Amino acid sequence: MNERAKPLRGIDQCLVTYEKRCGRSVGIGLLLRFDGEAPDLSQLVRHLAERFSTVPELRWLLGESRGRSVWYPDPRFSWDSRIAQYSGYRADGETGLRAAVGDIAAMRLDPATAPWRAWLLRGFAPGQWALMLHVHHALADGQSMMSLAHRAFGERSSLSRPSRSWITPRRLSRRESWAKLLRGGPRQAWNLVPRRFPTRNANGDHRVDWATFDSAQVRRIAAHHDATVNDVVLALTTRTLSTGDTTPYALIPVSTRSADDTHRLGNELTTMRVPLPKRHQDPVSALKAITAATTQAKHGRDIDVSRAGAEVLPSWVFASLFRHALTGGYVDIIVSNWGTTPALAFHDNPVRELVPIMFRPPGHATTIGFATHGNRTHVGVVSTSDTDRLRDHWHSALTSLHDSAE
Repeated sequence: MNERAKPLRGIDQCLVTYEKRCGRSVGIGLLLRFDGEAPDLSQLVRHLAERFSTVPELRWLLGESRGRSVWYPDPRFSWDSRIAQYSGYRADGETGLRAAVGDIAAMRLDPATAPWRAWLLRGFAPGQWALMLHVHHALADGQSMMSLAHRAFGERSSLSRPSRSWITPRRLSRRESWAKLLRGGPRQAWNLVPRRFPTRNANGDHRVDWATFDSAQVRRIAAHHDATVNDVVLALTTRTLSTGDTTPYALIPVSTRSADDTHRLGNELTTMRVPLPKRHQDPVSALKAITAATTQAKHGRDIDVSRAGAEVLPSWVFASLFRHALTGGYVDIIVSNWGTTPALAFHDNPVRELVPIMFRPPGHATTIGFATHGNRTHVGVVSTSDTDRLRDHWHSALTSLHDSAE
């Protein structure tokens, strides 16, 4: 194996192991949509090759070295092999685009041969085109994907500028990690035991959809209720769950990136588990309950225990625990905030939509990612449910929350 091979970090290894065990792709995606004339494929390849030339991780493949999983440079790498034009539309217009994105999101990425692909989507509607970045989750987390979008379509002068919203507390030392793990690990491991059966029909075919909200409106609602934007999105999504009389739980990825890590790929995160209100609660009451629950979770031990486990536990132990943390019955929905990016454009043609797309673990009916671009908050959903109904639920709940803040 090449001497420049880099061992996988804890959470990256977990995602590779989890994919093998669950048999489902753990690819994540980012859709960037434009108005105007679409570039041809060769033009897009040249543009991305130039912009991504300083991202060494995009040339990596997964391999083995001395019994360990490692990333190593692909000796036969070419941009043409990773960037293609999509041609499998099943319908025209918006329906065709959403179906195409769903088809791409369902594709299995083999990290040993091609951990990422970029797809040019054109021809689904006059005067519109899109780019879909599809990346194996072991190679990138949500905020890494936003960094890639910024590299591809951001201003050159700002490519190295860190985003303050991504800065999180310092790393734990090995001694601190063991201390936190010994204090809180047994209780957290016990909590991983599923307390109920997974959501019904959560293993069927999935659909990809998205909705867009006014960021100023979302922030105004959050400020009025002394909540965060994350809390508001959770309140919108609670109504999409159907867990009967049991308390549903959300798993929320929490970034552990420091200021100098903002443009490095990989996974720098831990998780937070939050109880959600039952579906029948009105949006305002749900938001108040969620704000209280997230505030308590942020000051609890779970975040630090998860971070500590990723730092010091053997990868096979942490991978086993990570698998249980994604089972239906422990959590019902994953909701991930991918962060914020400034205005993006391709040759002065601005991005009109920027949609994050999560992977959906077996046993989950829905996963949700959201990101803020400019003055819009874009929420992407992968679900077994009727996505038209989901969008109706979101807009109805947002209207109720908006009225309460007036």
